[in-house]
Amino acid sequence: QVCLFSLREAEARKARLRWQIAGTSLAVLLAAGALGLILSHQLAAPLRELTEGTRAIARGALQVRLRVRSRDELGRLTHAFNTMAEGLAQKEKYRTLLNLVADERVAQRLAQGEITLGGELREVSVLFCDIRRFTARTENMPPGEVITLLNEHMTGLTAVVRAHGGVIDKFVGDLLMAVFGAPLPGPHDADAAARCALALAAVRAELNRTSRHALDIGIGVATGTVVAGCMGSLERLNYTVIGERVNLASRLCDLAAGGEVLLDETTRAKLGPLATCEPKGAIRLKGFTEPQPIFRLLALPPPA
Repeated sequence: QVCLFSLREAEARKARLRWQIAGTSLAVLLAAGALGLILSHQLAAPLRELTEGTRAIARGALQVRLRVRSRDELGRLTHAFNTMAEGLAQKEKYRTLLNLVADERVAQRLAQGEITLGGELREVSVLFCDIRRFTARTENMPPGEVITLLNEHMTGLTAVVRAHGGVIDKFVGDLLMAVFGAPLPGPHDADAAARCALALAAVRAELNRTSRHALDIGIGVATGTVVAGCMGSLERLNYTVIGERVNLASRLCDLAAGGEVLLDETTRAKLGPLATCEPKGAIRLKGFTEPQPIFRLLALPPPA
């Protein structure tokens, strides 16, 4: 028995099924691609922002902050980045403030833990500089004008000290104290201190031509062994130098006339024979049992 059946219907159904499968596969593929693009953008955008933010931090732009886009791992990473940037900005602010109240070299060594509470013996040159008859000059001056005068004066003098490698130890009213040889020794600390002293007198004379108030300064320089280090307490300390040479520099400063630079015998010897100095004899100074030989510094040869 032979039966005949038409396959046209079956072929048509198979063709329709093939197209349905192809269409569904294409739709699924397109949907997967679109979803992949969306997910990759969501992943790439925060990563790109993190990369750009890290480069900004490396350039010193510590104010940069990133938008937290999600609560997943990338969101937590972005939040951690913002916290890190805030911490770095705060530390930079503290470092800037520390540099304002202490010499940059001292501040750096303090931050690195190289200077702790205590002291060590160092040979240094100590310079004191203050204004002659300051109290009488400012007696009837408004407080704000006194501060402006001192700020202008100390700004000019501080630049000179730093240019000669000195460390500003402290400001006490109209007095400036600088140290040459601590915390790091230099090759010619006494020479640097003496040149700085002459430059301070010259800068003050220049300021007198432009400033509203003309001032006279006296300068004293002494060289010798001192105790250098952090003095104070664990809660508050100050890097300074103490010793007999410090007291001598202070006494010489008190004795100096306006525009005059006075040296002790040790500093004079270290400057060598080419320094032009005027002996002022041995003078009894407060706190010293023996008279101290004192020299007035007039000029120094050009630096080698």
